[in-house]
This record gives sequence, C-alpha cells and structure tokens, in this order.
Amino acid sequence: MSIDEQARRQLHERLEEALGAAPAGTLMASLPPQGWAGLATKADLERVEERFDARFDALEERFSLRFDALEKRFGARFDGLSERFDLKLGSATNELRADFRGEITAAITAQTRTVILALFGTFLSSGGLVLAAARLG
Repeated sequence: MSIDEQARRQLHERLEEALGAAPAGTLMASLPPQGWAGLATKADLERVEERFDARFDALEERFSLRFDALEKRFGARFDGLSERFDLKLGSATNELRADFRGEITAAITAQTRTVILALFGTFLSSGGLVLAAARLG
C-alpha cells in the first residue's frame, strides 16, 4: 500500500486531536517519508559490500595478470636487446635490469593503487547517490 501526502496529513490531524500538536509532530517526524520499504537495511548494505568486494577481487586479478604479462614482455625485450647488441656486461646488466624492473613494478603498483582507490571512491559515491535518490524518490 502506497502512502500519499493526503493520507499522511490525515494521520497527522488525527494524532494532533489524540495526542496534541507537539507529540504528533514528533511522531510524524520519526516516520520515513515514503514508508519503511524504501529504506536500506543492514542486509542490503552487506549485499552491496559483497558485490564491491567481488568486483575489486576480479579487478585485482585482471591487473595482476596484465602486469605479469607486461613484466614478461619487458624481460623478453631486454633479453632480445642483450643478444642483439651482444652486450656482455654480465652482472652489471643483470643489476641494471633488476633495478629497472623494480622501478617499473613500483610505478605500476602505485598507479594500480591510485586507480583502485579512485574506483572505490566512485563506487561508494554512486552507491550514496543511489541511496539518496531512493530516499528522495
């Protein structure tokens, strides 16, 4: 059953007759504007959290796979360059390669963290807007 403004006003008038103006106003203020069915419950929020967790896990897995593939490609290119130019620098080349890989990994990790936090903020903002729109609508 949908509660419209006319029904709320009639209820408020009857409460004023029975309880007085101040208690009737207090009671009406404690009721949700669209009925109890429009409010989010803890279970609703837990389901949203589970969906966000699943999305972030999938996103993390995709990023991990892409970064692993990227690391393999860079490693293959370095190996190809080493053979192509016949660089025989030994451990110095390996140290340089390890340093470069470390820097690439650190940069990618920082970028990934930023992207994930931005996405999380976007999801939370969108969820808040949806809940606010549901309460207003």
